[in-house]
Amino acid sequence: MRLQPPLALLLCLSLCMLARAEDTARGENGRSDEQLMQGSWKVVKRVKNGQTEDAAEHPTTLKFSGKNITEIRDGKPGKEGAFTLDATKTPKRITLKGTKGDDAEKVFEAIYEIDGNTMKLAYSVGEHANTPPKDFSGAECGLLVLERERS
Repeated sequence: MRLQPPLALLLCLSLCMLARAEDTARGENGRSDEQLMQGSWKVVKRVKNGQTEDAAEHPTTLKFSGKNITEIRDGKPGKEGAFTLDATKTPKRITLKGTKGDDAEKVFEAIYEIDGNTMKLAYSVGEHANTPPKDFSGAECGLLVLERERS
């Protein structure tokens, strides 16, 4: 009979650790990453193959709506696509597939990170488009740093 209290304590601790791990995967306030992405995000930094580009030269916003994404560049809707997330990988992965515009039917493997009102997207280009980058350095890939736009 003396084994029951320690066993119950061990079971309780195990369940608490599992619940905490699930909360971490869910993100802020129990919301999924897909839910956290919804809305408009302004590109504040753009890097391609290690070279920083002037993000203000062509103001760009990415609008996430459901599982769709629309690029608004210089105030005009442009490329459109769909996305899927895999938050179980490290770093987290996002697959982007163009549905309209220059990138229609193209697939880009990328990684993402959301920290409050900032999101980073690093994506592979060219012959490496089907392989996600390993980090957010912007070397040999593209990197977008985005800030949430308030309505």
